[in-house]
Amino acid sequence: MGAYFQIWEINSVGAILAVLFGTTLAPIAGVFGWKSGVAAGFLHMALVMNIGYLHGGMNLYNNGFSGGMVAAILVPIISAFREVKNEK
Repeated sequence: MGAYFQIWEINSVGAILAVLFGTTLAPIAGVFGWKSGVAAGFLHMALVMNIGYLHGGMNLYNNGFSGGMVAAILVPIISAFREVKNEK
């Protein structure tokens, strides 16, 4: 879904690889729910399509790196919001 709202063509090889390897973030959706999973997918698509130059193009390395960065950023934020919500 995130590929439709980005500037890249949905049928380009890079976009398809980014979407396929976006499944690395499935545990976020499994633990925190589908809304968090959609947010992770959007961020992964945006990050992976802009970070390809670090690894010489679209490959498994920049997809894994992007997935790790998205998880490292989102999980603490979502956990903090969840704690605040549970306190109320």
